[in-house]
Amino acid sequence: MLIRILISISDAQLHRQIRRLLQQSDAVLVDIPLASDPLTQATANTCDLMVMQIDTLDEKMHQLALEMAELPDNPWLILITDSEDPFERTEFLASGGLAVLPMAVGAEQIVAVLEEMIDKRKTFISSTINHRNLLNEPRLNDFYFASPSMREFLRFAFKIAASEANLLLLGETGVGKEHLARAIHRSGSRATAPFVPVNCGSLSENLLESDLFGHEKGSFTGANHARRGAFELAHKGTIFLDEIADLPYQLQVRLLRAIQDKEIQRVGAERAIPVDVRIMAATNRDLRHEVDSNRFRQDLYYRLNVISLTVPPLRERREDIPALVSRFVEFYRSSMRAEIIGIRDEALRALVQYDWPGNVRELANIIERSMLICEDDEIDLCDFPDEIRTLAKTYDSEEISSNPEAPALADDTVDVCELLWKDARRIGLDKLERTYFTRLLETTRGRIREAARRAGVDPRSINDKMRRYNLHKEDFKHRNQPPNSDA
Repeated sequence: MLIRILISISDAQLHRQIRRLLQQSDAVLVDIPLASDPLTQATANTCDLMVMQIDTLDEKMHQLALEMAELPDNPWLILITDSEDPFERTEFLASGGLAVLPMAVGAEQIVAVLEEMIDKRKTFISSTINHRNLLNEPRLNDFYFASPSMREFLRFAFKIAASEANLLLLGETGVGKEHLARAIHRSGSRATAPFVPVNCGSLSENLLESDLFGHEKGSFTGANHARRGAFELAHKGTIFLDEIADLPYQLQVRLLRAIQDKEIQRVGAERAIPVDVRIMAATNRDLRHEVDSNRFRQDLYYRLNVISLTVPPLRERREDIPALVSRFVEFYRSSMRAEIIGIRDEALRALVQYDWPGNVRELANIIERSMLICEDDEIDLCDFPDEIRTLAKTYDSEEISSNPEAPALADDTVDVCELLWKDARRIGLDKLERTYFTRLLETTRGRIREAARRAGVDPRSINDKMRRYNLHKEDFKHRNQPPNSDA
């Protein structure tokens, strides 16, 4: 990230030497008037360090250190002075001041200390930005998947992790796009620099502009302090733009300019600030369609879509569910201090059978909820929500009906009154659904889009039903059409 340093140095030679020696330190140096109030300057200009040359180290400096510690950015105060009073120095440090440097050590030694403080400040900010739990600090090496689709996805992700190219992550809501973006960042060359996420759909246009690019004090109503934006915080690291399709059109222009010029301008500022960031963006929408509909700029689309990755939905990689369940159980067991050691086979089968419209996020929530209400040392089917328990019973009933040695529900050898109404209703609906889509595919000779048009659903829904009921379009291609078919 960029470190902002406010400088108030009366010695012209020292001032020039400090500026010259700090040019390559990823630091933005801002001169403040010698006669100005330091606290006012620190409020008006966001800063990490304030370096002041003073004649006397006294009570005013102690008070300044205390007041600066209360500012939102918690800037560090460094004094350069000829004052040799050890008591005042101790009081200043006790008040929150960072260091007192004697003029006698010379410019090079002073700059060496400042460079050390810059590195410490970077570490301090990084630890603040990246303070996350285990699930939010992944690396690609942490991932293990059994499904071919995710193995191929990760193989490509490893290839691009070291790249500096912008990345567009596509996929349905809940598939873990930010989680994977963090893993790619942590596995690449910028791993030690910040990863700064911004949700482009959660704020108004004005607030989002400030969130991305920062603002100066007084630039709009309520801007009582200057503020750094995500681009400054992510300097040398990665900025993650979630829900990029929701970015307002005017901000798309500003984002494009920032990518092209590699510099940003705060709201209300006159000077541009150079930044070095890798951009990862994500959306669950068809961004190409948004371009064609004139809701998203084509030039910005191509700037973001240097490399694209589509994260497969969980229903298309059911083989990965057992490993994900084990990971979530382990994580929540630590955070909850629970005694749960695993999950029963029947419950795991139910999770594998479920279609997961909310993807990995929904699975994590289900495991957390189940562990909260579980009264045993293993998660059981009864700990799941109704929709999963009902589906499990439906599959059990279908297995019974397909077994010639088992009693069939249709023969009334199984008492439906032993089932809850919602369970019996679900069984009936599933049988109707299977019959409907089978007949529909017969009528359309396996043409997915035509079947979707007739059913009034998305083609993906037809594919989901075919997977669920083990239907294959090849089986319908050469079947005779029903006499009443209009296809």
